Amino acid sequence: ELDYYGLSSWEKETARGMRQLAFFRKLRDICINSAVPFNPLGKEAGYDSRITVIGQDMYVHLYDEPGRVIPNLLSSVSKGLNILVFEDDGEKDSFYEYLSTGSPEASVLKLEVQAGSVLLQTWPEFADMIKEMKV
Repeated sequence: ELDYYGLSSWEKETARGMRQLAFFRKLRDICINSAVPFNPLGKEAGYDSRITVIGQDMYVHLYDEPGRVIPNLLSSVSKGLNILVFEDDGEKDSFYEYLSTGSPEASVLKLEVQAGSVLLQTWPEFADMIKEMKV
């Protein structure tokens, strides 16, 4: 997953799928390479990790199951900047289509995305954003 290898025993030990474990490993690598503090996966409820860039807390959500991610986004949007990270542009485009469905959750999220309090990013976009903020 994401060019990372993992043991199936890790999934059992953490009760998380390999995709989510690989996503967190990618987040960890980006943060360590950019000297950005981050919280371990699932340390707090409502988001997957909290990172701190130049003194600002940002709440990172790793896109996997919409039934998990969307309620978490909605619950943490009042805390500050939220970032939803996708594996690729195809996933991101599908999420944009979801935002146009007109459901109550989608409508609220669409407003938050338009307001800039929720950022939708692929891994390369996320890594570039972190680098730019550190400069």
